Amino acid sequence: MSKIYALWKDLDESDLVLQKEEVSGVLWIDFDKCVESVKAGSFKHCILMEELMLLKKYLDERERRCTAT
Repeated sequence: MSKIYALWKDLDESDLVLQKEEVSGVLWIDFDKCVESVKAGSFKHCILMEELMLLKKYLDERERRCTAT
């Protein structure tokens, strides 16, 4: 199962509590680098490109709203 999230929160990575039964690993990576790495298949993942493109659409819309105000 693949789920991708956008999170804006000012906290340290060590403050996150992940359930070991549900999360096998976490990789913190720049979004654009993630897209390129998924396209190239350069790291082990279960990310669907469609999910990344939905997230990119959200991020682009969010950026437009923030710069419009």
